[in-house]
Amino acid sequence: MLRRFREFGPVLLVPLAWLFALFGLLGTLSTHAVFVGHVVMAILLGLFSVTGRTEMKTGTLRVWWLIITVGFVITTAGAIGLYTESQLLQILSLYGWMLLPTVGYLFTGTAVSEGKWIYFGGAALSVVGLCLYSLNVVFTTVGSTATIGGVGAVLIGQTAGIVDAVYRY
Repeated sequence: MLRRFREFGPVLLVPLAWLFALFGLLGTLSTHAVFVGHVVMAILLGLFSVTGRTEMKTGTLRVWWLIITVGFVITTAGAIGLYTESQLLQILSLYGWMLLPTVGYLFTGTAVSEGKWIYFGGAALSVVGLCLYSLNVVFTTVGSTATIGGVGAVLIGQTAGIVDAVYRY
């Protein structure tokens, strides 16, 4: 059962995590709820990393194992940032998750014969999303439009990539 969850869980977890992040950034979720979400995701990422290591030793899977493992660290940093109210750790976690999968999608796009456009598109949307969201960070007058557009772009790009990976491969 754990194997099936590792194989198919990300199809649900990736978009849910980004929706959760969006609602947290818009202030519709309490800081405590976002903290609990980070703790749950850190535990799941730790489990994915430990239980998937033997099956993810080479090629594209190795890259994704590294992303999951580093993701565990940055998600834990985000949880600590929420607990201690450290803006730096919170931003590190958010930007980390916007950028980490970009590396995986670029690597996957060069390694597969079918669906390259999905992975390159996912990488591009992640970067576009980071840039849009950053407008809100740099220019605080931009408001929720940049947050929704930025996180929405990341959500769409990363969900498309994980859905394709799970169902095609």
